[in-house]
Amino acid sequence: MILSTRNTKDLIKSKRPWIVLVGPTGVGKTAVAEKIAVALNTDIIVADSRQVYRGMNILTNKPTVSDQKRIFRHLINLVLPNVTFSAGAYKKEAELVIGKLEENGKPILIEGGTGLYIKALLYGLWEGPLAGVAPQKNIALRKTLMEQQDEALYKKLIEVDPLSAQKIHFNDRYKIGRALEVFYDTGRPISSFHAEHKLRKGPKRSFLIIGLRRDRADLFRRIEARIDHQFKSGLILETRRQIAKGLSLELPSMRTLGVRPIISYLQGEQTLEQTVSILKRDTRHYAKRQMTWFSADPNIFWIDLKEEESHEETFDRVAHLLYKEENEP
Repeated sequence: MILSTRNTKDLIKSKRPWIVLVGPTGVGKTAVAEKIAVALNTDIIVADSRQVYRGMNILTNKPTVSDQKRIFRHLINLVLPNVTFSAGAYKKEAELVIGKLEENGKPILIEGGTGLYIKALLYGLWEGPLAGVAPQKNIALRKTLMEQQDEALYKKLIEVDPLSAQKIHFNDRYKIGRALEVFYDTGRPISSFHAEHKLRKGPKRSFLIIGLRRDRADLFRRIEARIDHQFKSGLILETRRQIAKGLSLELPSMRTLGVRPIISYLQGEQTLEQTVSILKRDTRHYAKRQMTWFSADPNIFWIDLKEEESHEETFDRVAHLLYKEENEP
């Protein structure tokens, strides 16, 4: 039985575990989360590692002012682009917001595509095998690694830790360096430590994670249409403004999808058409990495969306799942 939107509004206002809506970029999480928030009479807690940066609105598909007026989103626009923001910092900020919402009797609704942020919040953080290593040793090892070119670093990662290489972007020098640090210091790939840690402690409280996914061709079409809209909306101008601030390309904010190809375009190294094509390709790859991450979590209840499915229809399917979970013995 599929519940109507009208009938589910009262149903899902009742007290329940945290609701977490996840999925790859472009799948349609934002619109569905808004409908859930309306029915729950609550806000949305965003789990997005790029939307935390101010001034990067088009680049990160951040909620607009009108979006915020309809349903308030927490944990966006937290820091300037020259700040390095971590999963640990996100966890602290999110817990403060959750505490305030719960004090006001509001249900907790979390929506996003940054798997590490969601994992940190639900399952806790992993300190890592190098937590007790002398700082000077870490610094020396990282310096040696960082002197190598991107391609050489990534090839080495594929060689020693192919599982991590599937999840880490080829030009994310920080994460590649971290993974290689762990391997050279411990003799074990970082992915093996992640596997041991995964879900070991269990969640801090009860929650329901709902994942949205689409047929790959459908998802890719949506991604490409969104990128076309971004360029029409002023993506290049917004990126130019960020570049003008003289920010290091090693900062997490400057590793946002779109920044590097647009820099190449502005420097005359490629055409606009090539730039659009590269960003579409990189975003497709990113979506696949997101799905690899989320697919590894057995706690996610997946909803497969149809190509022409409306947000209202998806909401009804989500509400049906919530109803089922609440009434199962």
